[in-house]
Amino acid sequence: MARLVDLSPDGFEHREWVALEWARSWALSRGEVADSTVTAEFESLYTEQERRDILAVVTVMDFANRFMNSTSGEILVDMRDS
Repeated sequence: MARLVDLSPDGFEHREWVALEWARSWALSRGEVADSTVTAEFESLYTEQERRDILAVVTVMDFANRFMNSTSGEILVDMRDS
């Protein structure tokens, strides 16, 4: 899990790191990947079907994370502390 926080290219096979970096960028930018280099490499390393599958997983994980944040009260607690 610690390797995912740092997301250093040294901690993963290159192809795997590209997918993780793309997914991270997608999630952080809410569906848009600003780094065209990462996107180009992601598209060159994965087939269209693999990219769709990765996007499906990332989308479900993003939804689940946002859903749990909103139902657990985490967001409300953070807003009250501000």
